[in-house]
Amino acid sequence: MELTGARNGYVITNGFEKETFRDNHTEVASDTFYITYTGYVYSTKNDFSFFYKAFNGFVSLLTDEEKTNVRLRFFTHEFADMQEIKANIPQQFLEINSWVSKDEVVNKLKESSVLLTFGFTSQRGRYPGKVFEYLGAGRNILITPSDNNVLDDLMKETNAGCCSSDILEVIDFLRLKYKEWKIYGAPVYKGNTSIINGYARDTQVEKMVGLIKMHLASLDNKNIVQN
Repeated sequence: MELTGARNGYVITNGFEKETFRDNHTEVASDTFYITYTGYVYSTKNDFSFFYKAFNGFVSLLTDEEKTNVRLRFFTHEFADMQEIKANIPQQFLEINSWVSKDEVVNKLKESSVLLTFGFTSQRGRYPGKVFEYLGAGRNILITPSDNNVLDDLMKETNAGCCSSDILEVIDFLRLKYKEWKIYGAPVYKGNTSIINGYARDTQVEKMVGLIKMHLASLDNKNIVQN
């Protein structure tokens, strides 16, 4: 808007490669309740405090035996600043890994019970690219704090998980998913597949092509009228 002066526009999201996830049949791990984060960690842009307060509240409700089943995993840049997370998440639950191959990332996402990312509270309207990969994986998504903007809208639209700044709500979400995992071997997932498929990369490209064609046709019609 600052560059063009236009007040209205269209949103074309990054999307996910549908085939990559469709062809991977990795099941949710039945022996470990994985909460997984993939991609860059923005220590200066993200507020981790909502999550670690909720996570610690969640594990405090588990028995000692149940705690042995929980792992919080990060797959991120080897130079990522993880000091705040290390200081606030007990070491027994924490696993920090560097980058892995794309195929392996898909395996890690698919075997997870919950996929984690953090809302950009200071940068409204911003999607972290990973959230679309999470949608493609078909696993429960946790976003905290809420951005009260596009990510919150996305979770409500797709019903793919929880986006909240309410620590008690996040605790309840994790408790429920853990309980379901214990009972069924995998948490219940209620994501709306038809809506989620609309965020596949090929669908987003088709949307962009359609908009370009529409505007080119509009310009042609305008030129015809002027001539």
